[in-house]
Amino acid sequence: MEINNKIIDIYTVKKQELITPHYLRITFHIPESLVEQLKSVKEGSNNKLFIPSQGTHNIHLPNEEKSSSVEESIEQVRTYTNRKIDLFNRELKIDFVLHEDYGPASSWASKAKPGDKLKVAMKQGIKPLVPKYDRYILIGDYTALPVISCILEQLPDGVKAEVLLEVYGAKDEIPLLSKTETQIRWLHNPHPEKGSYLASISKTLLRDKKENETYIYIAAEYETVNKLRDYLKNRLMWDSVNYAAVSYWTTTESSLAN
Repeated sequence: MEINNKIIDIYTVKKQELITPHYLRITFHIPESLVEQLKSVKEGSNNKLFIPSQGTHNIHLPNEEKSSSVEESIEQVRTYTNRKIDLFNRELKIDFVLHEDYGPASSWASKAKPGDKLKVAMKQGIKPLVPKYDRYILIGDYTALPVISCILEQLPDGVKAEVLLEVYGAKDEIPLLSKTETQIRWLHNPHPEKGSYLASISKTLLRDKKENETYIYIAAEYETVNKLRDYLKNRLMWDSVNYAAVSYWTTTESSLAN
């Protein structure tokens, strides 16, 4: 079903896999009827997950005549990343962060088993995740790991990328694949809800970069993103076309997105 340029359907869990102590990957079966439509959906783009209430077994698609928006639902809606869309094998992979205070999405994922159903909406569009530049700086906390992984996989050969990622610990560092010349630095923060040094460390990385030669992508907790956006705009005087800064969660909320 398509509503407001969003493809919305019910997907069946195929496999649950713990890839690190804090990352859980759910592989969904893609219905054959969706293969053509999903050719217009970019890996690394956002989706909407409609988390059913506990004990709910019947999941329904919205009535297109009665609702003009996929947001109108009794389920709790959370935004995640399309980590992998494999149309040949008809598999959709979504990574969930497992943290101490489980939100509705990670709670659902931790209990998911083959055969379970989940309603997912995806926005159509094949626009690149980042514009064309010769050099990139990618900064993120653990919620941004899926999208930054996708960005690196899609960057062409011949460009350079510096990556600064904050995760819970060394066991949460995963291989990052890319055709680019890539420098990766991992930071460990076992209690991100109590604060982060990601912004202050990032500033030392950004300080000497030239605006028109580098594109910066930032995705993390609200305060971190706000500090770095302010630093780029008001201290370094960068034009906003040369960077993107996206807030994925806030320490005042218990539900985290990735």
